Amino acid sequence: MITDWIIAGLTFVIALFTCLVWRTYSRIAWLTGSMETHSDLMLRLQALKGGADGKPIDLVWWDPNIADPPGVREHDKPVDMNRIHIFLPPKLRRKKPPLWKRLWTGQP
Repeated sequence: MITDWIIAGLTFVIALFTCLVWRTYSRIAWLTGSMETHSDLMLRLQALKGGADGKPIDLVWWDPNIADPPGVREHDKPVDMNRIHIFLPPKLRRKKPPLWKRLWTGQP
C-alpha cells in the first residue's frame, strides 16, 4: 500500500521534471532561432549599406542540395565579398535530393 503511494509520487515527480525540461528546451530552441534571425537580418542590412567602397553587396539565395556554392574555400585564400550566398532554410522551399543521393550520403 505505501509502496504504491511512493511509486505514484515518484512518477509524478518524474513527469513534472520531464515537463520542465521540455519547456526549457523549447525556450532554448526559440532563443536560438531568434538569434539566428537577428544575425540574418543584420547581414542583409549591412549588405544593403555596402562594403568599404559603398556599393551594395549582392545577396543570393542558394540551395546546397542542388549545387555547392561557387568560390574557392582554401586556407589563406582571399574571400570575394561582392556576393554573399544565403542558404535556404531546410524546411523552406528546398528541393529534396534524389533518393539514391540521400541513401548514399546518409541524409534524411
